[in-house]
Parts: sequence; C-alpha cells; structure tokens
Amino acid sequence: MKRMPVIMGHFPAGSSTKNFVHFSQFIKKEHLCAYDYGEKKNMVVYGQKTPPAYELGNINIPVHLYVGKYDKLATVADAKILFDRLTNSSGKVFIL
Repeated sequence: MKRMPVIMGHFPAGSSTKNFVHFSQFIKKEHLCAYDYGEKKNMVVYGQKTPPAYELGNINIPVHLYVGKYDKLATVADAKILFDRLTNSSGKVFIL
C-alpha cells in the first residue's frame, strides 16, 4: 500500500503501438499468447506458425487483479476468467 501513490502517480502511462496491437490480438483470439507477427515471421521468432500460448497454470505466486466495475477494457467478467485460469496461483480479484 505504501507504493500505491507512486504507482498511481504514473498511471495511465504511455505505451507503444506494438503493445496496443498485442492487446487487440488478445481480444480477437480470446486467449493469451505471445505477439503474433504473422506465419512467416512467427516461424523465425518462435519456430512455429502461431505464437506460443502463455501457460498461466505455470504461475505459482499470488496474483491480485484490480478492476473497476465501469472499466470498458478490463471488465470484471474478464478479470474473473483470467483469475480462474491462474490455476496454481493464490490471490484475489478486487473490484473497485
């Protein structure tokens, strides 16, 4: 809690176009995976045509998700789905 003023003092921060494209890929594909460069470059970068999925079950530390009930990008329902996929993690979903 002591760091929250510092964190919130820099929120929202800027981001790169690549980050926004990656976020849109999450939405379109409805699963979390590495950045999709397209089949040709994916073969170079990942050695396969599609980007590898993030193995959320491998995360075994506490994860706390904070979501606003009126947030249009990170919905409460999405936060709960994500939290349910963190099968080896403890933590909470906080609805603000």
